[in-house]
Amino acid sequence: MAIKISDIRGKVDFAIITIREDEFRAVLKRFPTEEAVEGRRRYSLCSLQTNHSDRYLIAAIRCSEQGEG
Repeated sequence: MAIKISDIRGKVDFAIITIREDEFRAVLKRFPTEEAVEGRRRYSLCSLQTNHSDRYLIAAIRCSEQGEG
């Protein structure tokens, strides 16, 4: 079950937006999905811990086409 976008609003440190399918697969390979997030679109959410024990929240999404939408 996906979490709601309102639960993470204001908490995401980085967003990665791709257009091509191969780019999105590469992003997910490096940042595997820990949670799915439901909003107007479906986002892949993961966290990353640094060497200094900081934790960052990363959201990734693939757009279906290039443009402003």
